[in-house]
Amino acid sequence: MIEPGKKKKKRFAAKDGAVAAFVKPKNCHYTNLGQIVEMNVDGLSLKYLSREEGHLKGESVMLDIFGIGRPLLGAGKVECRVVNDIPLTDHYSNSLNIRLCTLEFQSLSREQEYSIGHFVDVYALREKGQAH
Repeated sequence: MIEPGKKKKKRFAAKDGAVAAFVKPKNCHYTNLGQIVEMNVDGLSLKYLSREEGHLKGESVMLDIFGIGRPLLGAGKVECRVVNDIPLTDHYSNSLNIRLCTLEFQSLSREQEYSIGHFVDVYALREKGQAH
């Protein structure tokens, strides 16, 4: 949630190779892998394939963020709150559908804040001279 008087930070389009995966907290297995569409140090939007319905608004999920382009880079697993999860294609049972999930990072340690900040620096498409 944005506090009154606080300005929402701009999200930047992500470069090719910026990806994230939903992770089951108990066994650390990936459930869905997706392409990061936009991001900043507060959260990201992820386009992913799923056979299931989306995540519930306000739900807490674990996400592993990494870059598979050049350079290879991992920002690690972070806890997120689902802001929105919408279908981008019609949902047909037993078929893959494209969804867009907007997430807000939660309870970040200083190390996670640094890792995400570095990831955004490397994988965000910015205009020249623009910093986060």
